[in-house]
Amino acid sequence: MRDENSVLPVSSLVNDYYGVNDVCLSVPSIINRSGVERFLRFDLSKDEQVQFQNSATVIKDIIIRVSF
Repeated sequence: MRDENSVLPVSSLVNDYYGVNDVCLSVPSIINRSGVERFLRFDLSKDEQVQFQNSATVIKDIIIRVSF
C-alpha cells in the first residue's frame, strides 16, 4: 500500500524456485505497490530443498485430485 518493499510470505505462482515449477506456494517475497517484486531465496540444505519439493508435489497432487 505504501510501496515499502516489505518482505512477506505470500502465496504466488512459482517457477524455478528450488526446482519447483507451476504451483502456488507461500514463499518470502518483496511486496510493493506493483505486487510481488521478487522472491527471496534463503540458503537451504539439500534435505530442506527435497522437503520443499515434496511439499510442492503433495499440493499439486491434491489440486489434481479435487480437479481444481
